[in-house]
Amino acid sequence: MKQILIVILATALVVGGFVFMRDSGDGKKQNRQRAAGSGVSAPAGRRPDVRTGDARGTKVRQMEGDGKVTIKTTPEAERNAELLRKALDRPWKDTLTDETLIPIEEAWDVDLTKVDFDQETIWQNSDGSVTVPRSEFERFACWYRGRQIIEAIMLNKWGRSISARFDQEFAFTDEQWERFLAAAAKDGGISVEDYIRNFSIAYELDTEAALFARRLQIEAILNYYPLVETVDQLPGEVMTVMQDEEDRLFLNFTMNALADAREDLDAEGKIERLANGLEGLMQLFGHTMFTEHFRRSWSFFDGNMPADCVAGYALGELITNEDVPPWLQPGGELGFVKTEEVWPHVERILRPSEKQAILRELIWYRALAQALESKGNMQSAEDSWLDFAYDYRTSQFTLLSLQVAIFELYGFQSVPLYRQGMRIFNSFVATLPENWDDEDKLREFYHKHRFFIQGWSTAVEIILIPPTSILEDSLTVDWEKARQRAVAMRERIDAGEDFSTIRLQHHKLLLDKYRELLGDAVASDFEMRFKAGKLGDSINAQQQLLKETLSQKMLNPASVIRNAAVRLEKGEVSPVWKSPIGYVLIKLNNAGVATLDSEFEDFRDKTIEEYKWTHFGLWTQECLSKLN
Repeated sequence: MKQILIVILATALVVGGFVFMRDSGDGKKQNRQRAAGSGVSAPAGRRPDVRTGDARGTKVRQMEGDGKVTIKTTPEAERNAELLRKALDRPWKDTLTDETLIPIEEAWDVDLTKVDFDQETIWQNSDGSVTVPRSEFERFACWYRGRQIIEAIMLNKWGRSISARFDQEFAFTDEQWERFLAAAAKDGGISVEDYIRNFSIAYELDTEAALFARRLQIEAILNYYPLVETVDQLPGEVMTVMQDEEDRLFLNFTMNALADAREDLDAEGKIERLANGLEGLMQLFGHTMFTEHFRRSWSFFDGNMPADCVAGYALGELITNEDVPPWLQPGGELGFVKTEEVWPHVERILRPSEKQAILRELIWYRALAQALESKGNMQSAEDSWLDFAYDYRTSQFTLLSLQVAIFELYGFQSVPLYRQGMRIFNSFVATLPENWDDEDKLREFYHKHRFFIQGWSTAVEIILIPPTSILEDSLTVDWEKARQRAVAMRERIDAGEDFSTIRLQHHKLLLDKYRELLGDAVASDFEMRFKAGKLGDSINAQQQLLKETLSQKMLNPASVIRNAAVRLEKGEVSPVWKSPIGYVLIKLNNAGVATLDSEFEDFRDKTIEEYKWTHFGLWTQECLSKLN
């Protein structure tokens, strides 16, 4: 289901664009635009029709009598048509620029292979100006890999705060929980093992951590709906989802059934009745959670919490319906999730290579935030939270659940990581020189970068050498071995072997190993998405394929596909380049676009976003390259 949702969302993003628009009357934030992803264009304006010559100012009339069509054009339309003809005849390389390209070889990186994660300070740069304490790494890793656990704990605290008002706090005994799992699995027609495995995969946790989170979630729901005689007696925050009388009748019926089941859970058949009747209540709870949970929670990135905690939560009924950061809710009771509640579950599942990848990302967040803070340019936590709240309420997607799926599509592990990334991005944009978005400057930028702004296509062949030693029947991550394999392939090509033949042979071996070691689902996914490494698609689609998502674009703005389009000639093979999913060799067969029938006015919004992201990438590269 998640894959289907992502396909639907991706289609919607390509067709309509996903741009958060923000307008406020204070003059400082007026007409601010914020893109939630890279490579997504604003809807284009009217475009001239190349086939009929219908450019701006063109008049088309039907002649009487002979049925012929006569096209009369204005001088402006004739000039536009001439420019179009010249553009179509122009070699595609003439439309590119490398002025703002970050060469792959110069992409920032840090050597983390010798990091001792048990030290109090696990990493610092050579001059000690940027440090990462172990406590901060653990908090970051909890949000990176333990989001489901954090949210389950917060929801459980929220549910218990409601049931405590009625003196009805609920919790399973271990024996009751085992019986509940068996009943739920039976109701779904699967074994207990498969039932547990399903949500373990969905949560991306081992079975022990997944069971811990699942139990907290279900207990949270049963606490959130305390047993009362009528739904009118429920607290105000519970009643926020009551859209109509049908909802009220459903909730009343469901609560009565669950009340009967909870009277004596140890009695025969009561646990089974509870398991069978909980599904509808879980769906109703979901409607509440997506809005209320968003309004109540914040992360350690925002501060305003004890140093040993990863998240905070506003408990009890919210005082105001206005958007107010949860830690500032007047008179609100606050709860916190301690790092020690989550970290043991996360630490157990982290491989050394994953710890290094998480630490590298944390260094990015920490170094850039510190660079902005040192000059007083970092957006406040309150403003950042309010920006996100406004975006959420005014975006074209009205459910936070859909937005969460979009954040994951863009490569972010959790909403707090997305929010902090956009906080850094927006803080940087505020430092751009005054009048950076003047019309003349934007036009100049558009004409230099229109290949990427208009999203033209490239036809490439890619050989992927993943960092895992899967061809040696191992899932061990070894980037150096992958590099050596890629270098050996490049030497074979230099010696005269055919690139396409090597590509097909290598990907056939890779596909067989994926199927053998990881199963048909993983192999089929690789085969469908990678198409044996021969791709004729938009640059944006190829960037997605190589995991150059928004998060990766922020972490490393040196794009493999952009480097190929700018630096390779037709038929040329790249050197060995490192991408987020492994080393690659790329052969550029062609690049271009079907028509050049658009002008700056059609892509003004996209030009603005491209300008901001391009200069953000240059700035991050400059800051991070100094870390070594």
